[in-house]
Order: sequence, then structure tokens, then C-alpha cells
Amino acid sequence: MRRLLLLAFLSFTAVAETPLGIPQIGPATEDQFGPAMASDGDGFLAVWSDFRSRDYEIWATRLDREGNVLDPAGIHVSTHEPAEMFAIWTGTSYLIVWNPRRSPELWGARIDRDGVLVDGPRVLVQDASPSSLSGAANGSHVVIGYVREGFDVHALFLTPDAEVVRDLVLAQDFQPHSGPSIVRSGAHFTAVWNTLGGQYSVDGVRFTIAGAMEPARQLTSDTSTIAPKLATDGTDFILVTRGNEPFTPFSVRRVSGDLATVGAPTALPEDIEYSTAILWTGSHYIVVGESGPRGVRVDREGRLLDASPVTIEQALVRVGGTTALVTNGQTVLVGWAGEFEFFTPSGYDVYGTRIDPNTLERIERTLVSTSVLRESDPVLAAGTANVLAVWSDDAGILARRVRKDGSPLDAAPLRLAETSTERPAPRAVAFNGTNYIVAWIEGTDLVTRRVHHDGGLRADGGGRIAVGNPTINGIAAASSGATTLLVWGGNGLRAVRVAASGAIVDANPLTIVGKQIGSLDVATNDRGQFLVVWGELELLPPTFETYLPMRVRAARITTTLTNLDGTGFDVADTSAFEGEPAAAWNGREWFVVWTEARKSVRGRRVAANGTLNGGDVFVAGEASRPDVVWDGFRYAISWLAPGALRVGAHVAGVPEARTPTSPSLAAVGPGQVMAAYARLVREPQIGVARAFVRVLGPPQKRRAVN
Repeated sequence: MRRLLLLAFLSFTAVAETPLGIPQIGPATEDQFGPAMASDGDGFLAVWSDFRSRDYEIWATRLDREGNVLDPAGIHVSTHEPAEMFAIWTGTSYLIVWNPRRSPELWGARIDRDGVLVDGPRVLVQDASPSSLSGAANGSHVVIGYVREGFDVHALFLTPDAEVVRDLVLAQDFQPHSGPSIVRSGAHFTAVWNTLGGQYSVDGVRFTIAGAMEPARQLTSDTSTIAPKLATDGTDFILVTRGNEPFTPFSVRRVSGDLATVGAPTALPEDIEYSTAILWTGSHYIVVGESGPRGVRVDREGRLLDASPVTIEQALVRVGGTTALVTNGQTVLVGWAGEFEFFTPSGYDVYGTRIDPNTLERIERTLVSTSVLRESDPVLAAGTANVLAVWSDDAGILARRVRKDGSPLDAAPLRLAETSTERPAPRAVAFNGTNYIVAWIEGTDLVTRRVHHDGGLRADGGGRIAVGNPTINGIAAASSGATTLLVWGGNGLRAVRVAASGAIVDANPLTIVGKQIGSLDVATNDRGQFLVVWGELELLPPTFETYLPMRVRAARITTTLTNLDGTGFDVADTSAFEGEPAAAWNGREWFVVWTEARKSVRGRRVAANGTLNGGDVFVAGEASRPDVVWDGFRYAISWLAPGALRVGAHVAGVPEARTPTSPSLAAVGPGQVMAAYARLVREPQIGVARAFVRVLGPPQKRRAVN
């Protein structure tokens, strides 16, 4: 028997993709950390390292004078993963400077007061080793300190528009250095750094914009000589250093404005640890440590004003990295990264905490690292007049009807469930001839809802049944009209029937098999049968630690919940490790597709009586996560290829690189299919995956295969 299959050499006519969701703002997904902050004297800019796209990047946002976020979707600065980062107001714009990790360069970009990236990213200096970046400005110039190739200490002079004026060598003594920390005091700039030769020391020098440099001085050579930070009251300095032995505390000491006099060190409390930030308020200094964060006040002479540190924040988890401390002259902001809840999609977030400069007590905390919520894995079901798409974002599960041409039918999505879990809830949708049945896993329960096909997007009815095992790897649904079958798999494969109202008919699920189940699918025919296909997993030697795909099996289930095939029959079981099956019915037989060794997609015909028709056929190489539907003329097959989601030869979308989407297909007319997928959106204020649909018309040519 000859059947038409949509294979890799077929091409489609496609319409433009349509986003399913409307961008929603929430905590930025994944991890954010390492904030740097600057102020223009009124508002602020925060910049940090961000993993929302599953690659480390640099993102920023502006804050108003009270520390409220002005750019809730964020400002994308660079695709670099920063090793060190620094921000400063130049007098005309915010300048962000960073060292890309594993790249010996100093990069810069500028953001104006309106939040527009007006310059860069671009290279400022070559051969700049990652170090503790810092800088200062005097209105006409910006000075950035860096270390070249781990040895020479430099001061880079820039115009307010970040054009290089001079590169001044501050130390060139053929010894390794780290730092430097640079501040401006009057007509001079002052830099301090670590010399890391035989005996560690903190050295310093004063210099002018004209490049005149005084002789360098050794400020300390004792055991507290690591990670120097410098701050000034306009006349003299406070130097913060850390001990070079494990678990030794930070200390502060006064340094005279000409660097000639260095006071004795005063040890900071042990709770001020890991890294510090220091700021002059006009009456005293504030020193904030990463842990907590916590802070203490220090007077001009380097004496502690607090007997014990003040806990500014107490998160469940603090992220290693920098703590930022900045003021606009009135508001003092502490920038830090941490987590208040375990196992949330947002992971570690960047916060800006406004504090009272006189008591260090928290006034208000603001979540700084907000973004468009990430969307994932849409699934489709085609009704008589429209299609329902169901997908997840970081706040829960959504549904929206679209016309069969791909245009949205509903003004906005309907939120079916609010969840906040690290792993998106598995979900499924089927059309029962009248309405849609949607199902998802919520904790240890399986939940169903009826979503109305016409008359406006709304959900009612439904049911709930305990599934016991919270680790469900997949669910699927199909409907014959009168009966909707819902199957789910994890530690065992089970099935129930769902009524037209969405209520679960069977209080006791049918157990099809007790094996460990990976992904699965179900397809109905017109003879009162459902074909359930699943991938079985096993623990393999030598470690027996991770379940791996082994084989694809299938069983026919009737509308009376009768299993016709016991524990199932093999569709694909070789040494090639088969999994990720999907199935469709063409009016005469089923076609099952699967992934072989996560390297290729293959398929096989299955008769209504459960026998296999012929051998398997090759569909596509370098492919995974297939789906299949019958469009009235042929089987349409989609899969993930490197950097693309394909339906036949057509690229339906470009998925997120590090978290591939699971493609979903629905037949929407003779020779027409709709593809749903999530892909990474690269726009100035969006750097996360969003869900889309695209309609593909008849292929330009066909090829028959046995």
C-alpha cells in the first residue's frame, strides 16, 4: 500500500508567524547577578549579568530617583558574558564598561537618559585582562582603571562620549597586579591597586587629567592587602582591604589626601564578607558587604560607628558576586542579587534596596531584573472553525483561540492556571466535536478544564484526579467525539476518559504499563480505538543514575477503556535508543514517528488491528522531537533540526538554542497545517522565548513512498 508522507524535500507556502501571547512583565527568568549601578544625580542605571536567554548576557534598566524601575522589560546591552563590569555617569550618558569572559578586551556601551543604547557595544582597549574595574568622572573626562595582561596598571582617559583620549601607565614594575580602584578628589584622580609579587602590598598614585603623575607610594604591606577599594570625602580617603589569609576579615583605614599618611587598620565585623562596596554620604562612609547584604557606618578617621553590622536584607540565598552602592545625593541604593524562594523560574534576581543612610535600615526593596515572561511548548487542537493553542509562561498556563489562517480570534489569552515552578507543567488539548478539553499537571494532581469553542474564550467544568507521582514526563489527549482519552506517563503509563463537560469519568485510571515512561502521544481513529504510543526509559550501566530512552511501544485502547494489547507491542526496539513518539490516523491506518538516538526521525505504519505495515522509513537526519498530523492528503511531519524547527523542508521557526521547543501540529484544512513553537526573540527589550503559530499551505510537489 502506498502512502504519501511529507518528507524533508517538500516545500510549503507559509504565512507570517503570529505570536500567541501578549508580553507580560514579571521577574526575569533564570539567573541574574553581579549588579553595577550609577547615578546621573537624579535617577539611576542598574546593569547586571543575565541568563534569561540561556546564554549569559548584559542587561540594564533605569530607575527613578526613588529607585523604581523605569524599563520593566530591560535594556539589552550585549551578548557578552561579563567577567567584570562597571557603570558610571559621564555627564551626557551612562557608560557601561566590561571585560568579556575569556576575551582580553575592555568593551563599552552608552545608554542615554531616555534608556536608549546610543553607542556600542564596542572595544575600548585590547589586551585588558579581567580585573576589578572602577572609574571616576569630573564632567569633562572619565577615567577607567584596568590591568593589561595581568601586569601593568593603566588609567584610560575618555571623553563623555567614550572616545579614548589617553592611556596612562600607572605601574610598570614587571610584577603582577590586580585592581585598580580609582576616585576623583579635587583636581586629582587617585588610584590604588594590589601588587602581587613576593610580598603583597597596596600601592597608590595621584595624577591629573593632563597626565601629570606623582611618584607612586606603598600604602600597606601587612596581611590585610587584598581587594583594595577607595572612597573619598573630598579631602582624604578611606581604604578598604581584605586579609590575604583564609577567613580573615576586611579592614578600613584612613589615608591622607596626598597619600603620605596611612592610619592603622580597623577590623570590620566578620559578617561583612566576600566583597564590599563603599560610599561617602556627606557625613560618614557606608561599607556594605555581600553577605546579607549587611552594612556598617565608618567616620572620616576610619572608626566604626556601629557596634555590629546592620542586616539590610535577609534572602534565602545570596549569590556570589559584587554588591553595588550608589547615591544620587538623597537616595542611597544597595544593589545585590539573591533569592527569596527556592525553585522558582526566576532563580536569582537583582534587587535594589533603598536604605536610610543614617541607620542603614531598609526603606523599600525593588525587584530590578524584570523582563517579559518566558513562554514555552505550545500545543494545538483544531476545532471546526478555529484552533486552540495552550502554552506555559513563567506564571502559569494560558490558552487562546486562533483562526485557521493563524490570526488571533481572542483579544487576549485566557489564564487557565497560575503556577510558579521551575519546570513548566506538562499539558495537552483535544477537540471533542463541540468544545476543547485541556489538561495539565498541577503538583501531584491531573487537572482538566473545558474551553468553549465558540461564544468567547472561557473555561468551565473539568475535574481533578491524584496522579501520586509528581514527576510526570508527559500527557496527551485525543477525542473520538463522544469519548476523550487522556493519558499520562512517568512512573507508569495511565489513562482515563473525560466527559464532554471536562469532568474525569474514571475514578480509577487504567494502568497500561508499569515501566518508566518518557514522552508519549495518543491518536484516535473512526473505529472506536485510540493508539497510545510511548517511549520506555531504563537505567543503564555503568552508573545506573539517569533514565535513558530505550524503545517505542504502543497499545490500542477502546472508548470503553479496554486495553486491546496488554503491555503493548514494539514499534521500534533496536540498539539505537528510540524515543519521543507521535502518532496520527489517516482514515485507514496510523503512522508513528519517533527519534532514533536523538539524531534522526523515522516512521512506521500501524494497522487498525495493531499489526505493523512494512518496515520503518527514514524521515529526517539531525532531528528530534517530531510531531505528525494527517492533513487530508498526506502526513505532515515536524521536527527540531539544529537551529530550526522544520515542517518538511520548510523552516517553521527558530527555537531557543539551549531549551528546544516541542513542536506541535494541527491540520486546519485540506493540505494545510498549523505549526506551534517557541523561539528566542531577539529584540532590544525581549531576550526570552515566546510562543508562535504559523500556517503552512500545500507543498509544491509530492513524493510517494512505501
